[in-house]
Amino acid sequence: MARVVRSAIGLDYPHLTHKALWMTITTFLAKTLRRIELYGFEIRIDRLEMMLRYLTNLEACRIIHARKFLPHCHVYDDEEPKERKIGKLGRGTWLKDDWDYSEMSGWFDASTVEEFKAARENSLWPPFDSLPPYTLPSLHTLRVDRLDLKRLHQFSFPRLRHLDMTCLRDNRLNLCASYGHFPSSVTHLIYGGEHATLAHFFRLFPQLRQLTIALEYSGIPASDYEFMTPHLNLETFKLATWEHLLEPESLIRDILIAVRSTKLPNLQTIKVMAPGKYKELPWEECEALSIKLQEVVRPKPTFYGMSKRHHK
Repeated sequence: MARVVRSAIGLDYPHLTHKALWMTITTFLAKTLRRIELYGFEIRIDRLEMMLRYLTNLEACRIIHARKFLPHCHVYDDEEPKERKIGKLGRGTWLKDDWDYSEMSGWFDASTVEEFKAARENSLWPPFDSLPPYTLPSLHTLRVDRLDLKRLHQFSFPRLRHLDMTCLRDNRLNLCASYGHFPSSVTHLIYGGEHATLAHFFRLFPQLRQLTIALEYSGIPASDYEFMTPHLNLETFKLATWEHLLEPESLIRDILIAVRSTKLPNLQTIKVMAPGKYKELPWEECEALSIKLQEVVRPKPTFYGMSKRHHK
């Protein structure tokens, strides 16, 4: 397992990293690594693709702060920049991440600096001669922020069960479906995006047992259930918010319409998770339909600035 977490007081910006890190992980752990989690360290999506195709025994992958590959300004697998403007604080003040870790500092002793210098100078991607699609046969859990759906078709995840899609915008759920990225094995989905209706999820994920909607990132319009085939496997809805008490009632009522229309015959629970309690929720309506409505106050995150990354 490789789990790398950067937690710091202040704004939650990802830390710049050199591709030597991903090359080193690939070179030494490609055949043994079963789980990789990256929090707070930025990786561009082309480097993630390069790394993943070697990790054929990977079972779980959670990558926070993946950055898009932009063909008009990026070169595939080029060198990392030494500095990047990442934010603005007040008038005329810019934050810069300009560490290259090649010199001594209060953070790194001489041996660490030499080790990193050697890695930067000597790291290479291992030989690879296979052609896409690249299959990760054991992967059951996947979260990659800012999924580039036009590029994801290079991979196949035949045993994927837990899928986290919390950074979709526009109508990219349908775009993703058009590339055939959703194996029928997906049973647990976390979603944050716009324009997709609940009926979309029922159609695209026939084996889905648990659906979590990230309210702070979502705009879910009402569904038309008239011509929808009943979804026989969904048991639990989770409506989650992290920073604010966003109103879940309209979405709950949409779910209850599906229940009344016999489209969700096995739905058992609707769980609302938020940083505080709501004044009103449709308790009586849920009870009348034999749906268990639960309200859970979300605890504070383990690491500073990581509240949006904990979904359980």
